[in-house]
Amino acid sequence: MLKRLDKIRFRGQRTDVFLDLGDSPNTSDTECSEEILMKPRPSLEVKDTEELQDPAGPGTLPMAAAIQDYQRTETDRLNEVKSHLEIALLEKYFLQEELRKLREETNIDTLKQELEKERSKRLDLEQKLNLEVLKMR
Repeated sequence: MLKRLDKIRFRGQRTDVFLDLGDSPNTSDTECSEEILMKPRPSLEVKDTEELQDPAGPGTLPMAAAIQDYQRTETDRLNEVKSHLEIALLEKYFLQEELRKLREETNIDTLKQELEKERSKRLDLEQKLNLEVLKMR
């Protein structure tokens, strides 16, 4: 990435190769250290470069390459985020299914219904006892 930025910055071919940020001139504060280990681009053959020459000027080829690389990296990032979201969605569905199975196994719904029945019976008995106690007085 740094090489590409240097090509854009200097608008010409650079013969020296910078391996780390300390050797690279004009580095900005926003450049990331993760970009240091980028793979070097394969050199183009002479006839390939002649075919790619743009009549607009010598700087347009590196600029077009930089834009293409930027778009490719953006696509890669978006694909990575998409894959993470797909994985998270699959995990969500898996966990929902596991929760449903656990609820079925433990019969939570039936236990809740039985609990409500027992509570209503208890309340009815308490009311009857209270009425009987009041009648006896």
